[in-house]
Amino acid sequence: MAQPNSTFRSPFPSTRSTSPSATTPVMATDIVVPAMPALFPLPLPPHFRRASKHITSETDLNHFLASPSAHSFIAFLMALGQAATGKKISDPCHEGSCVTALRMMLATLTTWVDETPPLQQSLRYGNPAYRDWAAKVVANAERP
Repeated sequence: MAQPNSTFRSPFPSTRSTSPSATTPVMATDIVVPAMPALFPLPLPPHFRRASKHITSETDLNHFLASPSAHSFIAFLMALGQAATGKKISDPCHEGSCVTALRMMLATLTTWVDETPPLQQSLRYGNPAYRDWAAKVVANAERP
């Protein structure tokens, strides 16, 4: 597959060096969009934690940008971009069963939003109608 002629400006220091003997990373600046980078394997089983803010300083940001997670995320975005290159929104495409189910669920949720209009109220933040919509979502959720 031919590589696109666009230029990609990476915010990440490259982990690949220009010579096999070099040990210091070089900064990737203007480069031709590379082939999809290898994804890092995920630990099994995954260990989930409650979401919280972990990037609170420039040091934290640099640590994240050098992490396998950041590289996997960029690889995912690059793969999406490469998959969409040369395609139009109007082009027909295969839709798998998971995508079909997700699209139908989003259509149902959108219909429920339309059926639950915002209430006229004087509260500054939020609308009580959201509670009605959320209760409908919970009542109609499938349990494993």
